[in-house]
Amino acid sequence: MAKEQWYTIKVRMGFASIVARKLRMMHMDVRVPRQAIDPQEPHQRNLRSTRYLYCRLDLENRRSVITVPGVLDILSAADFSDSDNLDVI
Repeated sequence: MAKEQWYTIKVRMGFASIVARKLRMMHMDVRVPRQAIDPQEPHQRNLRSTRYLYCRLDLENRRSVITVPGVLDILSAADFSDSDNLDVI
């Protein structure tokens, strides 16, 4: 029986929402950290863009995650002690 766990996924700058959408199309549960953007500094949006998301998966299926365009690596098991800062986008 497959054992799914939450993992931190490193993604390319600006690809978090694209990767999240692709993983959801593969029926995976995905969370993206909420980002605080200062409206006075829109030019820094890329600097503050998230490069990580969280995905619940069985490591036996990691190849299907790694092959999604924009995914760089599966880093570690995730801890959701601060789940208030996560969005489902």
